[in-house]
Amino acid sequence: MSIIHKLLFLTLFATGLIFAQDKAPAEKSHLEFSEDSFNFGQLQTDSLVTHVFNFKNTGSDTIEIHNVGSS
Repeated sequence: MSIIHKLLFLTLFATGLIFAQDKAPAEKSHLEFSEDSFNFGQLQTDSLVTHVFNFKNTGSDTIEIHNVGSS
């Protein structure tokens, strides 16, 4: 096999691998929130406030929640 044939084969093979991996994995877990944000408005300094975000796992797999924080 000549060098050109080898390069052509490797190029086609590599292209096939790239397109084969392009498919997104099936979504097995998914969270649906009743709301995605909440505004507490103006608060006095050192006020203690809370809010509950309701959500539901609509996927077929278990969801683990780590490192929850606010911004």
